Amino acid sequence: MIGDPSLILNSQNLAEPEFLTATVAAVTITGLTLIFPGQTEASQKTYRCNSAYNFCPGMRVRVKYDSGTYLVEYPIGTPSIYRRVTFQYNKQANGAVTWGDDKISVSFTNTNYSGVDIRTANPIDLTGISEIRYLINWTAFSDSHGIYLGAVAEKLSGDTVDPWDSYFSALTKLTKKDLGRRIHTVDVSALNGEFYICTHAYSQTYDIERIEIN
Repeated sequence: MIGDPSLILNSQNLAEPEFLTATVAAVTITGLTLIFPGQTEASQKTYRCNSAYNFCPGMRVRVKYDSGTYLVEYPIGTPSIYRRVTFQYNKQANGAVTWGDDKISVSFTNTNYSGVDIRTANPIDLTGISEIRYLINWTAFSDSHGIYLGAVAEKLSGDTVDPWDSYFSALTKLTKKDLGRRIHTVDVSALNGEFYICTHAYSQTYDIERIEIN
């Protein structure tokens, strides 16, 4: 496996591109590992990045060639749906939802008695949309159901009973391995028409920082 695409370019005597896009695979103390276009595995090499941004796995980034290596400049993507549409919530008594300028925070006061559903106030037309991307910082795993992300035809409620899969027209289920701050995606390419974009969970602590459609 070749860890740096510049090695491929140099071996072919080609000019270095001014910039590339890549996907962040991991964040380490020495820099970011990246998945470059045409590759399926993360680079062995780590790359320095713009320290003004808080990068996370799954994030698409602009990468600039500089002095024989690459520097990660900034994240790229579609405009945040969180900032463009209205979200609302439905929760049980012990669930807690806090709305901030740049995130929605979900927490609980009593394990297994705090179902929370965050959703768009109105359905969104997903015809022609390929995926929903969620930037979530999940800080405490407290219930084996995990967190459900996706699109539903009908509004859920905080006390919606399991199995939750049956309510979703498209979904991604987060499990304990997904703890931390990262991008999660839901494939909605097969959907046509209007759906509510939502998250649903019992007794979990997490922040929704961004939701995009692409």
